[in-house]
Amino acid sequence: ASVQKGSDPAFGAFVFDDPSVRERAEITRHIPAGARRLLDVGCGSGGSSAGIKSRVADLRVVGIESDRAAAGCARGLLDEVLVGDAPRVLEDLAREGRRFDAFLFADVLEHLEDPVRALSVARSLAEPGATLVASVPNAGHLSLVRDLVLGRFDPVPAGLADAGHLRWFTKGSLADALEEAGWRVVSLESWPGAAAPESAGFLAGLERWPGLDSESLRTYQWIAVARPASVRIGNSPGVSRKSPCEPPPDPEPARAENQDLFLFSLDAPLSQELQFGAVNRFRGMVLDGQGKIVRCLRVSIDGEGVGEFPTDRPSEDLPRHLPRLPAAGNCRFDFEAFVPTGGDAIDFEAVWQDGRAQHLLRFDLAEIRASSARLQAMRGALAALASPSADIVFLTQGHRDVAAYEGSIIPGLVNAKRYLAAAGVDPDRFAGVLDFGCGSGRILTGWHLDRRERDLFGCDTNPRLIDWARENLPASLHFDRTPALPPLPYPDGRFDLICAISVFTHLRFPSQELWAKELARVLTPGGALLLTLHGSLYVNLFVPEKLEEFESIGHIEIESGVDGANESASFHQGRAVRELFREFEMIGHFPVGRIKGHRILSPLAAFQDVYVLQRAG
Repeated sequence: ASVQKGSDPAFGAFVFDDPSVRERAEITRHIPAGARRLLDVGCGSGGSSAGIKSRVADLRVVGIESDRAAAGCARGLLDEVLVGDAPRVLEDLAREGRRFDAFLFADVLEHLEDPVRALSVARSLAEPGATLVASVPNAGHLSLVRDLVLGRFDPVPAGLADAGHLRWFTKGSLADALEEAGWRVVSLESWPGAAAPESAGFLAGLERWPGLDSESLRTYQWIAVARPASVRIGNSPGVSRKSPCEPPPDPEPARAENQDLFLFSLDAPLSQELQFGAVNRFRGMVLDGQGKIVRCLRVSIDGEGVGEFPTDRPSEDLPRHLPRLPAAGNCRFDFEAFVPTGGDAIDFEAVWQDGRAQHLLRFDLAEIRASSARLQAMRGALAALASPSADIVFLTQGHRDVAAYEGSIIPGLVNAKRYLAAAGVDPDRFAGVLDFGCGSGRILTGWHLDRRERDLFGCDTNPRLIDWARENLPASLHFDRTPALPPLPYPDGRFDLICAISVFTHLRFPSQELWAKELARVLTPGGALLLTLHGSLYVNLFVPEKLEEFESIGHIEIESGVDGANESASFHQGRAVRELFREFEMIGHFPVGRIKGHRILSPLAAFQDVYVLQRAG
């Protein structure tokens, strides 16, 4: 039998089974094979760390255990066993200058009065790159939740409601404790254990509960893997603070229209889907437009390396569009990474085969965290709207992914406002908005979610898309089918903002001239036009043989379909845009959709150039 002790030295609960004599493989498998000095905090009878020692050559294990009987058993298995309360022994080791490259906290944090302090002292004992593995019982398990709902909480000698528990952990609070103590969480794994008795009926009654965390209800234990962080979040003692790393400097400002030819997109998680204090799945693509092979994507959080992830997953659609690039068929990445609750930024770098690297994107976690409540409110409102069919999505986006279409609505609105603000325009001042070439209303839906009292209009030449929008989107949005050439059915100066997202890209130049004048007519003096166009990147990728002509005259077009069809394409330099929109002033130009030279998440129209023009007063 073993004795489970609480904070009262006179209290003890006898348990007629000692689980610490056995190795717990679900926990120990996370200790790296290259470890040389392991500190097992709360080692019990030593079963787990002895199992690791039997497999890892030259591993020296030091155990800490408060129960003398268990410590006696462990001495026959481990190299050194120190008897005493874990916080005191950890501080003794720190004073002695001891160092370890692996730490095991298996079901011990919940028994400590100050687990953050213990983890912080362990951090001071850690070698660079050390690994810490911690497991805790889950306070959100179905059996405990069910008892609380029924008005009960009965401490027992062992298990989730162990009478010796002084602290209680959920997935988020475990991550918070580690971060506060100076550890960067690498992974946080759910361990289900045995199913709770009669759980199916209870779970069925909770299915419609808003925000239900069904994973937590089914999780018996959380198992965290962490490494020392150089950027500390919180105020735990014994850990030095660094300022969050600065963003990379802006690229050379010269030749703004000739940015690098990297194609990079982060398809998931979208900003409104990111989960803090949890493992997130990152998916996307990275492709060097000059034909060089990208070996992997290097990822870091707050300056601390997370890992290098292959960029060779299949990409079935891209070879059809980019046949000149041999890597187009295998350029996607898909990996999981833990995003800490208090993180500031995730940085992504492309690494070529020769080891050289280039910064691609900074994912601003602080900005997303600050706007999280608003993003989630918009996400909830969007979920209540009708979804288009795959055929409708294909007509506007060229793909049939309905989820991707809907997922782009909120980021599209956020970035539209970001471009306007970067051009010196207050994006919240607009009362009347026209989405020119609105398709099925994707952009207009974003403006509706942002502020419903706006006067929102959309127009398009495709009757099928207009009919769908009229029948399925809120009645406060007005949709008009318009002819292929002007005029529009609106009076002069009707709108103070017009969006033309990926519309002029498919018009021939004579039509563009007519529509530029017409948009000036229906836009109020001082109003803004938000416009996207194919720039030099698209010429390099799709028609490099016309690059000299493009740079000479400032614009080219490909006439392979009817005016306005996706098969027709036009390309513009900034000087051609100024000439085309003579009644406007160009107040913002964002080549390849970048702001101050930096890529942003979910740009308005893939890698198109973004312009903000202002109607002359």
